[in-house]
Amino acid sequence: MFRKGFFALLASATAFLVGCSGQPTAPSGAGAPNVSLAVQKPADRSVTNELRVEVRVSATGGTVTGVTLRYQGPQNGTLNLTPERGVWVGQLPSTLPTGRYTLRATATAGSTTKESTPVEFTLDREAPQLNFLSPAPNSVFGEQDIEVRIAAQDANSGVAEVRLYAGSQLLGSQPTSPSGEYAFQLNTQSLPRGDLRLRAEVRDRAGNISQAELPLRIDTPAPSVVWLRPADGAQVSGTVTLEVEATDNVGVAKVEFFVGSTKLGEDSSAPYTLSWDTTGYPDGPVTLRARAVDGAGNASEATLTVTVANQDRAAPSVVWLRPADGAQVSG
Repeated sequence: MFRKGFFALLASATAFLVGCSGQPTAPSGAGAPNVSLAVQKPADRSVTNELRVEVRVSATGGTVTGVTLRYQGPQNGTLNLTPERGVWVGQLPSTLPTGRYTLRATATAGSTTKESTPVEFTLDREAPQLNFLSPAPNSVFGEQDIEVRIAAQDANSGVAEVRLYAGSQLLGSQPTSPSGEYAFQLNTQSLPRGDLRLRAEVRDRAGNISQAELPLRIDTPAPSVVWLRPADGAQVSGTVTLEVEATDNVGVAKVEFFVGSTKLGEDSSAPYTLSWDTTGYPDGPVTLRARAVDGAGNASEATLTVTVANQDRAAPSVVWLRPADGAQVSG
């Protein structure tokens, strides 16, 4: 009887000492924590260029004490995540190469460890390729429309959109094209005058962006042209030199010379002259036309009228009829 009481007293004292040690004790009948978790960023089967990962974790009957993330693909590794506003977050290494990866998160709550369903995604850290096909750099345009052709490709996630700008002005956008080529029709009336740079921007499905620029010049003023010789209304014969003065705010590309609607020829440098053989034309009035053209295709004209006189080139004859040669006259 004494021994039984002694051991009961000893057990009570031991329980008292353990309670005072500050170590938690599981309540009678308590089970392991119930943990649920899922990788929410990146999304399953997504394509992205972002390195941030987010895992949502909850635990019933316990507290989550740690979350890790394992990534497998062209490069493998493990991240320790930290809690941030209700989720556990981390950053994949910036040196991670482009490729397809599988993510698995593991959460710990007390003695319970739980692994998430795997998430597969494509990491695309490479910018798409972009270049202008036409027009040529530094081309000059006048009033005519412009066709701008662009080639854009992306080998990893594919092209999502191509945009064309003049400065900050959006001129147009196009979704992905199977051919990899994109054509934009531009009206020069909507473009600023003078020198400008077109900017093409391509974005792939992962969010990577590439840009390219194309310098152009919009020149709408037409050149001026004035006849110097022959004079308006002049009589011409044989071979005649035609000459005009032509000027332009950018530069004259050429001057074309016409007789009526027939082109005689052209000159591309000042002084703008051309030799005209009039013997192939019948005598009579002829309209001469000079057309000055600049590099943008702007043109202006000047005309004058001359009289061709090749058939009647001999001097007229004159004979005295009276008085007679040597006659004496009076009154």
